Amino acid sequence: MTDVGSISRAIALAATEAARDKQATDVVVLDVAELLAITDYFVICSASSDRQIKTVIQAVAVILYLLPLPGWAHLVAMIVMGLAWLITIVTGLDYIREAVKLRRTAHVGR
Repeated sequence: MTDVGSISRAIALAATEAARDKQATDVVVLDVAELLAITDYFVICSASSDRQIKTVIQAVAVILYLLPLPGWAHLVAMIVMGLAWLITIVTGLDYIREAVKLRRTAHVGR
């Protein structure tokens, strides 16, 4: 049976690799197992734009979804995938709203 620490580490390393694959910068993995009861690792990174942030989140979600994770870890992967899906929908709706607003502004000027 695999221990929780090694599963958490595998998840953190997979997330780190996915973020780096999408050109995230300043990628850092913090071991917080001794400080927090809710998680063992934080993966922190930077991105140059809103679009890149969304891309990094989606890449991390997909890589976690594809990992053969046991019970609780699979649930975490599903939650991350759901959040990535929600971010994609919300930003897509924001894009549509802005497009409609620009179109209305263009028609007013005619």
